[in-house]
Amino acid sequence: QHGLFVTVSMVHEALCSQEEFDDLCRTFDEMNVDAFIFLTPTDVMFSAACRTRIAQPRVIVTSTHGGIGVQDGLRLMKSADRRRVSVVGMDQWSAMADVMHLVVEYGHRSVLYFAGPKEWRDAATRLLAWNKLCAANAVNSVTVQCETWESSEAYGKMNHILDNIGRTGGNLPTCMVCANDSQAVGVARALHEHGVTFAVGIAVIELVGIAGPGYLGHFPADFRITHALTVAGRNFIEFRKLHDLAAWPVPAQIRGRLQRPAAR
Repeated sequence: QHGLFVTVSMVHEALCSQEEFDDLCRTFDEMNVDAFIFLTPTDVMFSAACRTRIAQPRVIVTSTHGGIGVQDGLRLMKSADRRRVSVVGMDQWSAMADVMHLVVEYGHRSVLYFAGPKEWRDAATRLLAWNKLCAANAVNSVTVQCETWESSEAYGKMNHILDNIGRTGGNLPTCMVCANDSQAVGVARALHEHGVTFAVGIAVIELVGIAGPGYLGHFPADFRITHALTVAGRNFIEFRKLHDLAAWPVPAQIRGRLQRPAAR
């Protein structure tokens, strides 16, 4: 559409070293590229994109929070480099606000939140926003920390929680919020296999919507999944000048009964 020639190269998002990243940039530099676009989903890649020495303008696509803040990352650059950089990303905060609006609208007050791996900046940003929104909306949330985005891990953790509740006689929250599609698949499967369906008021809300005709085939036939976030891609913002917000941990305990929330 714009008549641009684009060359793409990939690195391991969690294991990429600074040397590997710099070598890749030198390869592109030898091709006389005019600019760089770095997609940096993890702290490792974000730090490498900030530290690398290049003369061309760079656009860094990432999330606002993680192990290293955006402002801290920019301070890794020389002042001349900072004048040729833009840090942009999807508006995860508004997306999480939309998720919370949906949870509250459905009448849920007891939630399990399946978080993505800690080294992923999207996961860290979503979790921080979620905790702040839970505190502001009096929603009782327990975080289930996952080490991967895989459905199998979320499936195993949901099964473990259900088995524990079955042994101890505890109460299951009425809503599960999943940080991505794969987690929602695993959680839905575990609930289905334990005989828990929406007939008793359980809701599964996923954070990112996957397009494709085969996607819904991953879910049990009698299961409905609420897509809470086509909104993540709705707002793409530049936040290089935003100040990082401090984490606000929210202590939580599993409470609530396995019943349909009151109609609103």
